[in-house]
Amino acid sequence: MDWERYQQHKAFAGECKPSMKRRSLQNDYSARRIYMVTLVVEGRRPLLGRLEGDVSAGCLAPDGPHIVPSALGTAVSQVWATIPDYHPGVELIGLQLMPDHLHGILFVTHHLPEGLGKVILGFKQACNKEYRRLHGVASAAVAQQQAQPVAPPRHTGHEAGLLFERGFNDSILLHEGQLETMKRYLAENPYRLAMKRLRPEWLRVNEGVPLLTRACP
Repeated sequence: MDWERYQQHKAFAGECKPSMKRRSLQNDYSARRIYMVTLVVEGRRPLLGRLEGDVSAGCLAPDGPHIVPSALGTAVSQVWATIPDYHPGVELIGLQLMPDHLHGILFVTHHLPEGLGKVILGFKQACNKEYRRLHGVASAAVAQQQAQPVAPPRHTGHEAGLLFERGFNDSILLHEGQLETMKRYLAENPYRLAMKRLRPEWLRVNEGVPLLTRACP
C-alpha cells in the first residue's frame, strides 16, 4: 500500500507518531456513539485529588483504594455534571477522577452537530476557569507580563491558566459488553494506582528473564 492510500485508510487521524490523542478517521464524532475519554492534567500534577484507602481491603471495598477529590477536583466533577445542560444530545454515564487525570464515559444519544471535540473543549474551558479561580494562576501570569511588557516570557499551559493538556484520548464502544468493561475500568482505576505504588516492580518491563534454559528478550 502506498503512502497516500495508507493515509486514507489508517484508523487514526494525525501524524504517524506514538500518541493516544489522535482521532479515528473512520468514526463520525457527531453520530450516536458511546465514548470513554481521558484528559490529563498539564505536567501530570496531582491537582484533582489524593489516593486513600487500604489496598488489602480489596478493589471495590468501602475502605479500599479510592480518590478523595481536592477542591479543584470537586469543581471539575461539578462542571462535568453540567455537560448535558449545554449539549442535550449527551448523556453522562460515568466519571473517575484520578490525582493527575480523569476518565469519563459519554453517550452521544443522537446527532451532535458540534461533534464530540466541541463538547470536550467546552468542558476544558470551564475547568480552566475553576482552576484560575482556585489557584490564581492566570492573574499571576498577567502580572508578570505587565512587569515585563517587552518580549514577555512564554508560559507553559498551566502557567497560562490551562488545567489539562491539549487534546484528549478516546475509546469508542464498538462491541457488545464493552460498556461494562469501561465502567469496570473506571471503578478499578484507584486500586490499580494503589497496586502500582505498592508494587511498582510488578508493572515494570523486565528483560532477560530466564525461562527454563533460555532468557526471554
